[in-house]
Amino acid sequence: MEYVRANEYWVRYGMSSESEGEMPHEVNVTRVRLKGPEAKFQWNSTNPTRIGVPKLPQTFELVGRDYLGNEIVKYGFVLQKWFVVREARNSIRQSVWCNGIGYRLPQVKDLTNAICDAKNQHYCRNLVGATPSSTGNHYQRRIGGDLPQSGAG
Repeated sequence: MEYVRANEYWVRYGMSSESEGEMPHEVNVTRVRLKGPEAKFQWNSTNPTRIGVPKLPQTFELVGRDYLGNEIVKYGFVLQKWFVVREARNSIRQSVWCNGIGYRLPQVKDLTNAICDAKNQHYCRNLVGATPSSTGNHYQRRIGGDLPQSGAG
């Protein structure tokens, strides 16, 4: 089993609040890059070999401290799934390639919690998203207590 490693760092990020009549300003933003098993050296292989599978779920916690070392903010998340990317190929052979590295093709429910509403049936008939479901044909983050989380992601 392998573990996914987190590398966090601070960056300056320009923000603009023109709708509020404020001047653009910069803020500190934390970015987290997760590194884990990958198969980029096997993209062209017709007979790939198995790669590591991370031990999941894994919990990550970021703690912000002031200059005295006091905790002032905390954010955590749980990584439930790990996806391995491959450049675009014939989708019929994709499944064989995924099985060769020890993974599988993702299902719709692995990628979104959107539901197929009546006006979009010709695009998404018989496709089922994850639960808890979104309120329409769009993804919707869910936070504790089945509450929807606003914002784009």
